[in-house]
Amino acid sequence: MTQLLQCTRLLFSMARDRVIGEAMGKLHPRFQTPWLAGFAVAGVSLLLLAGSATVSSINALMSDLINAIGVQVAFYYALAGIACAWHYRKSMSTGWRTVAFAVIVPLTSALFVACVGIYQLPHLGWRVSFLSIGSIAIGVAPLMYYRRSYRGRFYRDEGVR
Repeated sequence: MTQLLQCTRLLFSMARDRVIGEAMGKLHPRFQTPWLAGFAVAGVSLLLLAGSATVSSINALMSDLINAIGVQVAFYYALAGIACAWHYRKSMSTGWRTVAFAVIVPLTSALFVACVGIYQLPHLGWRVSFLSIGSIAIGVAPLMYYRRSYRGRFYRDEGVR
């Protein structure tokens, strides 16, 4: 339940910043909640539930999902470390602490976590690897579409810090 609420709030804030379509940010007139984002998350959840019904046992499903999420978390942490190093790259002349803790440590951590995630893929089996890589790749198409369609301030460096 918490994850569902988090996803709708994320869609709402992304719509507010014009990163995705503004329709996801429309509030219900009576309840003042992002109702379309809620229905979108519920629809995706129902599709995932229907897909999970094709697996023979709950134990196998949960094991595969936990392993797939582990690879995804490694990927996202690697992206966060790279983003941190990229953001602070221009302020490297301010001192050794900035270089060490805002550029070198995040970048080294990102590379390590990415290597761990990539190393795990062949050992997890084809289904988990497919789930991990496929769910990350599914996000690329909306990213490109919304980045091109909605030129919000999020994609320009001004005002977003």
